[in-house]
Formats: sequence, structure tokens, C-alpha cells
Amino acid sequence: MKIYHDSDTSKDGEHLSKLDEEVGTERAVNFYRSKWSAACTDNGDNWFLSKASTCGQSVFTLKDGVQSAIEFVKVERTLDTSRLAVLLKKISHLASQELSLQLPNDISRQNHIEYPEGVKYLVNNFPTLISILDMEPSQGAAVDCGAGLHRVAIVELTCIILLPCLSLVEEHIISSGVLAKLLKLFSDFPQNSILHCVVVRCLQAVLSQSSTILFWSLVKDSCLPSFLARAGTKFAGLHQGRRPSYCGQIFTLSKTLYNLEEIDEGLKGFLNKNEEWKLYVSPDGPFRKMQKEQSGDLCGPKPVLPRLVTNFLQNPTRNLVQVNQFTV
Repeated sequence: MKIYHDSDTSKDGEHLSKLDEEVGTERAVNFYRSKWSAACTDNGDNWFLSKASTCGQSVFTLKDGVQSAIEFVKVERTLDTSRLAVLLKKISHLASQELSLQLPNDISRQNHIEYPEGVKYLVNNFPTLISILDMEPSQGAAVDCGAGLHRVAIVELTCIILLPCLSLVEEHIISSGVLAKLLKLFSDFPQNSILHCVVVRCLQAVLSQSSTILFWSLVKDSCLPSFLARAGTKFAGLHQGRRPSYCGQIFTLSKTLYNLEEIDEGLKGFLNKNEEWKLYVSPDGPFRKMQKEQSGDLCGPKPVLPRLVTNFLQNPTRNLVQVNQFTV
């Protein structure tokens, strides 16, 4: 990567440009693109943080955000939860930035790295932050189908730190009962599709790590197979237009677990002991029915019309009297 100075017609500007051409190759070798962001210098340092420290200005850090959220939780419902949602979004942004700059994508290498102080502080206080799921939206706040944007924001924050910090946050998630709370959000807010999508992303991340304790906590302790079997069986028996909005998410999770069963012998042996799941994924079961509905052309298979209506549509010579029999 080559670093250019701002254009300058002065002699000093020409001198800097020539100097930069000479050291451009060396900078390119030493510059790590994984550390690049809009606020970074050529060596990967955060320009805003270094500039603020030089000028003696305070910077809103990840630790500051977590401390503010903890104070909010302590005063509970005396403040507007919409403000809490904005704060959680800031925390998510700062956490995502710190993780992307300093942590590897390979989860197997997490035991050999040093986490940033802000991230460690966030993880250590995760049990307190996750209690936000139990907070109801305050009066007058912007509410999305009764869930509140603060619930969406805290689940999104969980998604951000889950895989990069799995070795640190795993125990906190299990002890706090977070997975069971996430599953309960489906039935508590059946029309909030935004919340459902974030929850599914979080659960999919857990299912992607089939060798972890967290995975088996979701499958065994939180009874994910039974939850999916009961919900899927109920929804498959309803007309497609009358199914809850999270029916698609239930099918997505069911398909993920079903595919894992095919390649994981340990999981297959466990699921074979679950009668509800076996009936759900049987050849003529509800899962197969929904799977068939998802296949075919655009928007699934074409609806089957009654024979009388089919004949009418295929025969354009019907007169008005014959047409009237189809009016209600």
C-alpha cells in the first residue's frame, strides 16, 4: 500500500511527495491491511485516540460504554430504554472495531492471544448486560411490536462477541441462561421479525461450533430439538398465510440441526432418543412438508387448483352466466 500526502504545490510538498515515493515500498510491507480503518494511521494506530490524548481530550471508549450501560441497568426503568438501545449500538460498534483490529478470525487460536482490555471488561460484565433482555420498554419510548429496540441491540451485541470471544464468554452465557431466553423471545414477540433474525444469527453461530460445551448446552439443556419439533409441527398444520412470522426462522434452525445430524454421529445418537424430533423429521413429518414447500420454482411450488376452476381457466369460451357461478 502506498501512502500519499495531500497535494501541495510548495517546495516542501514536492519534497514530501518524493520522500514518500522512496519509502512507499517499505510502508507497504509493514502495513497490515487488517488494521486499516478510517481512523488509522499508516502503522495501524488509531489517529483519533492518539490525537485526543495529545490534546488532553477525553475519548468515549468501550469500557466507558459498558460502565454507562451497567449504571442504566442499576436504575432500571427510570430512564428511557430507547436511549439504552442507542448506547448498546455504540458499544457494539466499539467492540466490533476492537475485535476486528486485534483478534484473529480462527477460533482455534483464541487461547493464545491477549484480548483488549475493553473487550475483557465487556465479557466480565456480560451477565449484568444480558439482564437487559428482561427490561420492558419504558413509557413513551419507540417500541417495535412490544419488544423494544434495546432487546434487538443486546442480542446483536451478543452475536458480535460470541465467536471471537467464545473461550471467555462461553461460561457466562451458560450460567446466565441466555440460550433459553433467546428461544423464549420467539413466542414472547411472535410478530417482531427484526428480533427473530438477530436471534437466529446468534443461535446459528452456536450451532456452527458443534464441539463446544455451548453447543451441547443449546441442544441438551435448552432443549432446542424439542422446541423446534413442537413449533414446526404446529406451524406445518396451518395455512401458509396464517403462520407466525418466525415460521421461516424455525425451519432454518431445523434444517441446520438436521444437516448437522447427518455428519455428526454423537449428535445423531442423541437426537435418535428424542421421539418428538424423530417424528418431526420423519419422511412424512411436518419438517418434510415445509421442506417441500421451500423447493420448486420462485415462491415455492404452484398451488393446486380445484378441477372446476382449472377447467374454467383453460376454457375461454365460458359465457357470463357460467362465470357468475364463481362469484361470491
